[in-house]
Amino acid sequence: MGDLVILPGKGSEEASVHAESGPRRQCWECVRRRLVCDYGKPSCKKCEKAGVDCPGYSEKKPLKWVAPGKVTSRTRRRKSPPRKKENPTKEQTHDIKLLEIAGKTCVESISAAMLRVDETSAIVHAIHYYNTQVFNDMMPVSKMAPNSPYLVFIPLEMVHYYSDCMRNIMVCIAIGHAIHRLPRPSNNCALTYAWSRLYHYRGLAIQELSQAIGNETKRTKLQTFGGIFMLMVAELRHLSSDWRHHFEGTMQLIQIRGGLRRFLDDAPTMKWCVLYFIIVAVLGNTTSPSSDQIPTSIRGFVELIAELYPEGFYPTVLCPPPLFLHIIAISHLRDEASTALFIDKSMQSAAEELLRQINTFSPEEYAATQDFGQEEWLLLSRIYQSAVALYCISSLQSLFVLPFTPQLRIARTAHKTSLFTLLKKAMASPVTKICMLWPLIVAGVEARDASLDVKLCIGHGLEEMSWQQGTTMPLYGLQVLKNFWDSGKTEWDECFHKPFAFVI
Repeated sequence: MGDLVILPGKGSEEASVHAESGPRRQCWECVRRRLVCDYGKPSCKKCEKAGVDCPGYSEKKPLKWVAPGKVTSRTRRRKSPPRKKENPTKEQTHDIKLLEIAGKTCVESISAAMLRVDETSAIVHAIHYYNTQVFNDMMPVSKMAPNSPYLVFIPLEMVHYYSDCMRNIMVCIAIGHAIHRLPRPSNNCALTYAWSRLYHYRGLAIQELSQAIGNETKRTKLQTFGGIFMLMVAELRHLSSDWRHHFEGTMQLIQIRGGLRRFLDDAPTMKWCVLYFIIVAVLGNTTSPSSDQIPTSIRGFVELIAELYPEGFYPTVLCPPPLFLHIIAISHLRDEASTALFIDKSMQSAAEELLRQINTFSPEEYAATQDFGQEEWLLLSRIYQSAVALYCISSLQSLFVLPFTPQLRIARTAHKTSLFTLLKKAMASPVTKICMLWPLIVAGVEARDASLDVKLCIGHGLEEMSWQQGTTMPLYGLQVLKNFWDSGKTEWDECFHKPFAFVI
């Protein structure tokens, strides 16, 4: 278990490009091995010869999963003295006041000693912010899923039961939400200050979580799982890091506890955390390369999803259960096709049967079974039906599992037109627009040859979602789509060249 510390992966591509004007930097692997780097781009030849991934030439050492107690991230020593940091003046603090979730005195008359917080009341203020802002923003969804276990008001008394890691992550979530709710454009000084506080608390959380995972007694405690769950929520909301490390590390910890079913039998209170990870894995597979899928075909996995998913609708992913299971089946076919030497007739038949089931799904019948918000469920069911059908056709044609026939071209055009039209209606509703991230991403892939107006509409929807829900993820998705549109490429796998997970 020496490899379960949860940290982001390699640095970005742009971090590997060093400035032409400064001194040449050695790659971090050569620095670690005390070798003279050859400064090759995009990676040095010594790393290639050693069979390791070159971490590049960034200013900061890239983070990765390492053994417990060996987490490091240092900045290269500067050649000249650092510029003196200027503190914001009183006139510059207008925006900062909106963001000072940490460091303020608590408005509630509750002692810091009882709450077991540090010298600031950061966590108390963060929970107050969560309840009045983040939770309030999600409340419209309660019209459709009033019993969702994820729509929970957090009593201040609960802070006493949070681990230090969970408290720091809650502060991260609150600060990140506040950053994205600032008016545009905002004071640069305020944003710099806010992001520095977010990264400060994130660093504390990762350090505490690393220590817990490195401890044999603590690594399988429920508080540790709770910390991982909250960290993944925060990372997907604001940092867009390598979410796969968190998922894979969590699954290894669950295996230590006897597997998914045994874990849920022993800790039934954790089933909603497990369901969240499953939702992230399923939707993450749709926007990941076909050759780089999270295994979801293991024995009992689909049965577990079919059992849990209808009980605990996640507010931002209100996909009807039958369609959600079809998404899993499509991803299984993509995974199978990526390793097959050739596409046989049985694989094509399975894909055609899947598409037939998607097309015969009745949004009207499903909406009629819901006790609340039937009109909204009808709209949502129609949107997800078209989005899942397009995912099926587009991703499987990309791998030649489905043929390029006139019938499929007509079906694809019909679903595309329907999705574009229905999304406009959904984004105009305060209830349904919260659940539109994945359908907007699917529409964006299909908009590669659409008009400028359609692309602008999708872009506006993602930008509005980013502000309304206080998260970076929709903007990250928009940038992925813009890169795809500008590339001139057309296939599904060409849009998602690495694993993405568009889940808020």
